[in-house]
Amino acid sequence: MVNIAVDYCERGEGHNGITILEAITATCVEKCDEVAEYGPENDEIVQELNYPWTQAILSTELNPEEKVDIQVNLETSQDEWNADFPMSLEALYHDWYQPRLIQVMMGNITPRGVWTEEVPEFADDLALIRLTILERQQRH
Repeated sequence: MVNIAVDYCERGEGHNGITILEAITATCVEKCDEVAEYGPENDEIVQELNYPWTQAILSTELNPEEKVDIQVNLETSQDEWNADFPMSLEALYHDWYQPRLIQVMMGNITPRGVWTEEVPEFADDLALIRLTILERQQRH
């Protein structure tokens, strides 16, 4: 199912991808005890969801209300599931309009890149997702 969400995002139908990811994440939260008992560790599942969530967020033009809804859903999932979606939340907070990102995309790259504070572990992954989306949209 996660692959279907990614496929929607790649076709420019990010809202459909987000809808699928919301359903998958909600089910994981609801069934987290069963998953923990019989399935993979939470961290493994969350990692498999964090990348598609990030891609869906960055592939979709979201209005402020949609951003708040997604933020609340992800943060609630984190709390109820003992999960962590840092890259997805970062993409939500700092989409394509972050001033430092715009400067980097214009070629004005500082040693810290887009980060004002400590560079997170997912920084390279987030950059690769952004580059993949730009390539897919033929924005060079």
